Amino acid sequence: MLHYVEDYIGKYLAEIFRDSSRQAEISLNKSDENMVFQLFDFIRKEEDNRQMGTNYLQQQWLNSILVLVARNIVHEAKDECLSVKYLTINETNPAVYMLQYIQQHIHQPELLRAESLSKIFHLSPDYIGIYFKRYYQETLQQYIGRNRLKMVENLLLNSSMTVKEIAYKMGYTDSCYLVKSFQKVYGISSLKYRQEHSQSNNLK
Repeated sequence: MLHYVEDYIGKYLAEIFRDSSRQAEISLNKSDENMVFQLFDFIRKEEDNRQMGTNYLQQQWLNSILVLVARNIVHEAKDECLSVKYLTINETNPAVYMLQYIQQHIHQPELLRAESLSKIFHLSPDYIGIYFKRYYQETLQQYIGRNRLKMVENLLLNSSMTVKEIAYKMGYTDSCYLVKSFQKVYGISSLKYRQEHSQSNNLK
């Protein structure tokens, strides 16, 4: 699970879950508990009626569940150091909303440039990258690039779109840039990755 958290949400939440791994149990407040049950119900119903966008919606709902759990871990932490360490990100802090905004606009790179983000979150363009790394232990561009490729991977495995169509959908300048980026991170071409995983799924 920690790898999923780190891949899709960020190192900040992964660190919270690591720090809480010694807790016997995690309690949710009533409001968040009801929301978590509702989100799980959304995931189940969507699975029963799969259609275009199902995987994306389920991923976003799961992300929301993990954020709710992490919030309760921090607020209920018996370890005082853990509470102090993470409560610096509070409800009025832009860092709370930055990941959500990036995920929502991951296919619109023009909205994720430092100049655009600085206007949304009222931070200077020169400072916003420093601010992001301070909270999430990776650069803004690393996070955006990694999550765009995760969405590319999802489309390769769960759609019939061509690489060119995926590149257009995800806001890459061209398919060649997507192919090079994918190869660099995954060590395999996007087409070969799709073929190999398609074959392995057919064998199941």
